[in-house]
Amino acid sequence: MSGLQVRLLGVFEVVVDGRAVVVRGATQRSCLALLALRAGRSVPPETLIDLLWAERAPKNVRAALHSVIAKSRQLLGPESIGRDEAGYRLDIVPADVDVLRFLALLDDAERSDDRQQLAAALALWGEPLAGGIVASIRHEHGPELYERYLRGVERRIDLDLEAGQRTGICEELGRLTHTFPLRESLWLRLLKALVAEGRRPEALDQYERMRVQLADGLGIDPSAELQAFHLSLLDDDPVPDRTAQPAVPRQLPLDLRRFIGRTAQLEELNRLLPSGSDTARVVVLHGAAGAGKTSLAVHWAHQAKDRFPDGQIFLGLRGYGAREPLDAETALDTILRGLGLPGARIPADLESRSALLRTELAARRLLLILDDARSADQIRPLLPGSSTQVLVTSRSRLSSLTVRDGAEPIAVPALDGPEGRELLRRLIQNPALDERALDELVRLCSGLPLALAITGEQLNRHPDEAESVTGRLRSLAERIDVLSSGDSPATDVRAVLSWSYQALDPEAAAMLRALGAIAVEPLRLPAIAALAGLPLADARRTLRVLTDLHLVHQVDAGQVRLHDVMRAYARERSAAEDGAAVRHDAANRLVHWYLSTAEVARTRESELRLLPLLPAPPGAPESLPLASTEDARAWFEAERRTLITLVLDTAERGEHELAARLAVTLWDDLERSYALTDSRLVQATAVTSAARAGDPLLRAVALNQHGATLGMSGDLEAAADALREALTLFAAAGHEYGERMVRSNLSIALRLLGRPQEAIEQLELALAGSMATEQEGTLRNNLAMTYLATAQYDEAVASATEAIRLHRLAGDTRGTAYAQDTLGQGLKAVGDLPAALAAFQDAARLNEKLDNHGGLSGSLVRLGETELAAGLVTEARKTLMRALRLLSASERSGWQREQEERIRALLTQTARVWPTG
Repeated sequence: MSGLQVRLLGVFEVVVDGRAVVVRGATQRSCLALLALRAGRSVPPETLIDLLWAERAPKNVRAALHSVIAKSRQLLGPESIGRDEAGYRLDIVPADVDVLRFLALLDDAERSDDRQQLAAALALWGEPLAGGIVASIRHEHGPELYERYLRGVERRIDLDLEAGQRTGICEELGRLTHTFPLRESLWLRLLKALVAEGRRPEALDQYERMRVQLADGLGIDPSAELQAFHLSLLDDDPVPDRTAQPAVPRQLPLDLRRFIGRTAQLEELNRLLPSGSDTARVVVLHGAAGAGKTSLAVHWAHQAKDRFPDGQIFLGLRGYGAREPLDAETALDTILRGLGLPGARIPADLESRSALLRTELAARRLLLILDDARSADQIRPLLPGSSTQVLVTSRSRLSSLTVRDGAEPIAVPALDGPEGRELLRRLIQNPALDERALDELVRLCSGLPLALAITGEQLNRHPDEAESVTGRLRSLAERIDVLSSGDSPATDVRAVLSWSYQALDPEAAAMLRALGAIAVEPLRLPAIAALAGLPLADARRTLRVLTDLHLVHQVDAGQVRLHDVMRAYARERSAAEDGAAVRHDAANRLVHWYLSTAEVARTRESELRLLPLLPAPPGAPESLPLASTEDARAWFEAERRTLITLVLDTAERGEHELAARLAVTLWDDLERSYALTDSRLVQATAVTSAARAGDPLLRAVALNQHGATLGMSGDLEAAADALREALTLFAAAGHEYGERMVRSNLSIALRLLGRPQEAIEQLELALAGSMATEQEGTLRNNLAMTYLATAQYDEAVASATEAIRLHRLAGDTRGTAYAQDTLGQGLKAVGDLPAALAAFQDAARLNEKLDNHGGLSGSLVRLGETELAAGLVTEARKTLMRALRLLSASERSGWQREQEERIRALLTQTARVWPTG
């Protein structure tokens, strides 16, 4: 835009066509300042939001940003601010932004080491970003601008002294050290200038003043170079001329006094970066945003600084932040100047700078810390050839740096319970919080040191509101707000996470949002592919992007999850960027995939299907093949908690047909594993959802399964009621198989209620027509059980024998196991103990093969009881102890408690006849 100028040094001013315009409000000025700092380049909306509203975002922050942009266009002209896929862009050339003009002139002057050019560039300086710019922007951009200014001033002073121009230098340096009392390079120049003018006593006084200020301000001693200079003053030696000697950089940031733990990582760093090594090594500390990678690197470097007599260089690469990552050329320029090279010696092109760095570092035992790296390509030109050791921190694993350059990766996980709790103890001044409260805070903060530090600060600021802070952290909707310090984007969890999020391609960002929006975890790759609506290969590549950036982490073989803080952020982004329809479709794709795979798993046990399959949504990935019964059972075992959660969440979302379908598909697994509490919850949900879906047949299936579960739990009257309702619905639908199935289950409930004649009536009605062999076997076995209840033992044996024949003919191992158990009870009743023992042993063997916990424990109890009756006391005791162990490892229910009491009574009998000698 021609005629637009922006001043950000000394005063905030916007000029349009030679006329200053009034920009009202800190948000408006700050938005224009941010856009001007990136003159002609796009700024992502997230960056603008994070910096403009770092302290507290309005409720509809996107609308607020649109309003600010609209007002700016009204002020500057409709074409002044453009919009593209990357963000908003101010139409202005860099030369018309005084900060950018200052930096460009400074770059040119430093390259040429021209005193006049440096002076001209420095003449543009004024306090940056003054005049009502919000604090977060000043914190983000101010330090770098001050650093460039001071570096330019120092070089101009050096050039003045080399040219013999000493007038006023001591006074200027005195003012500078007063303004910047913690900058050691200024103090060193002041001391040298004083000595050169013959003012040695004053130099000694100034050294002591500096030492005290460094101790008070940073808790550190002066650098080795300053201490050596001080010793030369005390010895009254001539001041050594160090201009020909290599500089010894001491650039480590302040070590955290509250640093704790990380023992394993510190030991690994000591092993990988040993003392006295002449071989350059690269170590990468990788971990999630806020995990404390930089603090770990700095802490170790302070402990190991004696290993690096030629210094330590610390360079922030800005891989993830509001600003662009530092390019390799600028990084090399900064490192080379840190090594004491003047600008005139530093070549302009990347390859020459990289080669010069390797030359300069060839004989130095130095530590180079490259903090917050974005990619391996950003790192490679900065690697030394020998001697110097490199420590990199990054949110990415930087896998190609490991593969191609031999870097050694060290993962920096979140702090576990004890370490996180200890960090909070050091941070929080409230001693009243017990270990349980601290552990909960660690969990809610996902063990991230940054989140823990923010939480500790909030609790110290509001010591009486610990429960309120904890309560807000418990809410995913409020968690990110609680963890936003408002001080600076670098200490704001929302901003820190946003920088990782902004690095993602659209597919990876969409997958992260989808993972945050759902209620189930952990998930495996095929399920994630279904959720994201991607082919399996694409989902694998996309998921690898998220895992490499530590946005999701692996739980165990193939399972991944988001940590709770990241889940809260991803859910927030989904709410802001995805419509309800997008989230609805993603969740339904996931449920459809689980339903189709559960159907496959269930049919590995039984091919019976009472309901037609639901058609898969377009583009849905295929269900898992699960080739064997063992595969199916293993899948149910691994996914059971996820499946149950999906049933409840799907019903809550109002997708009642899907919820009921999935619930009834789970019944066989829950019954086999004897998970009665879960089964009651799931089947009750199925009954309610089927009714709301308006599907009578689905409701009939659900009522039958719910009734069976209620009966197994001992709630027989409720079971009978549910089964009668199921019978009515199946009859109305003309579903004969379903009618017979329900009558079979109802007969069991009636028999256990002490109404065997009614039970026999139900079974006779069910047996009155033609049916599948397997179903007739089940009915014959139930009839045999009813005969046992009425002491018709010969009839029971005959009916159970026929049930076994029918089940074997149908290849139904499960039905055979139950019928063998019934036969054993009949044979025992008629006094044929050897045959009864054989029948119970067959039942126990088949149930164990089926992994049928309930059936196995019942068969073992009856086997032990029969062994005891047969005088096989040793065998009986072993069998009963096995049954007791199996029951003890299962869910507690009334039936199980009765069984345990029965077993203990039988064991007491074995003790009375147990051999004693």
